[in-house]
Amino acid sequence: MNALLTAEEGAGITIDEEVIEKHSNAAFFSYSGSAPLPLNRRFDWPLINFNEHNIREGFHALFALVKYRGSERADEIAKAASHFY
Repeated sequence: MNALLTAEEGAGITIDEEVIEKHSNAAFFSYSGSAPLPLNRRFDWPLINFNEHNIREGFHALFALVKYRGSERADEIAKAASHFY
């Protein structure tokens, strides 16, 4: 997400909004578990798997959504996650 939106702004290219929406939904879904952590799962399983690397990836996505799209939802999730840690 961060790379896509940075490239869009920096190179002046247009990223299909459907692509951004799909990536946004995936990021938001990863934070929808019982704790404000970016979790993952196996197909059709609940969000239960935690991997430290996903903290970085999750914050990259949230940062980009706040910076380039003004996403209040991403901002709220990022704040909740940073207070949780």
